[in-house]
Amino acid sequence: MTDLKPLFEDLVPDEQPPSRVDVGAAARAGRRVRRRRALTASVPFAAAAVTALVLATGSLADLGRRDASATPSPSTISSAGDVWSSAMTTIPAVASDGLTYAPVTALSATEVLLRVNTSLDKGVRLEVYDTAARESRVLGDMPQPDGARDYYPQRVEPGLEHIAWWAEDVRTQKRTDVWALPRSGGEATLVTRLSGPAAAVERLGVLRDRVVWSVRQGGLYAVPITGGTPQAMPGTGGLHLVSWPWASDVHGHDTEANQSVLVNLETGERQFLHAPPGATGMRCSPSWCVATVDRRTMEWS
Repeated sequence: MTDLKPLFEDLVPDEQPPSRVDVGAAARAGRRVRRRRALTASVPFAAAAVTALVLATGSLADLGRRDASATPSPSTISSAGDVWSSAMTTIPAVASDGLTYAPVTALSATEVLLRVNTSLDKGVRLEVYDTAARESRVLGDMPQPDGARDYYPQRVEPGLEHIAWWAEDVRTQKRTDVWALPRSGGEATLVTRLSGPAAAVERLGVLRDRVVWSVRQGGLYAVPITGGTPQAMPGTGGLHLVSWPWASDVHGHDTEANQSVLVNLETGERQFLHAPPGATGMRCSPSWCVATVDRRTMEWS
């Protein structure tokens, strides 16, 4: 079996985080997913009521606490499987047509969202694998516009009723689209076609009635899930989406900068943070923090 733990290095708490997280592995997240040749793969995931292990893109999502000024103490970092053995399951590495599975996230205690990729790592459809029944079902295709050879779907983000992703022409970088697919399955629809500053998507959030996203230069935009014209979200300048409704003031790929504020985009509440002496790369959420201090990964709550 192939260990796919590196694919699931970004922990996103739903109600409360586990007591330990492999943050050392998470710090190495964001690497390109390589093709897997094995017929089965070990995939760690947890019951969605507590937390889900999701594919990382270089950021440490939802790690932190309100008061980050306390000095962290060293702690032993354990893998998710060691802490919670029932969070491990096995899925096929390839689909029935021979294409490669790439795990996205846990949708429930027994469902894993999978992206089906070609040999060039281009996503072509979404499936759900039932870990209890040991079978998968197709949710829908990830459309490819006619003549767009270098059109690649990017990060997939599930919501309560829809699953969304953005796709772009990686060669010309002149086309960025946002797509949505019913979570129950069906046909994907083009939500909006982006241009200008709004097209530099870095992360999506999927709400019942709209899709929101932050852009690489900072700031958030929103568009109705049914389609329409994107609108900049007032008061979000310089912010980067972590996991709705939370946003940070640092780019996810900036591993040196310390987060200094945590913003609740629903209420407007701002929690100002203070990094411990010598800390770098501090990331915080309402629950806990993680940072590098003296070349060691520290976590505290």
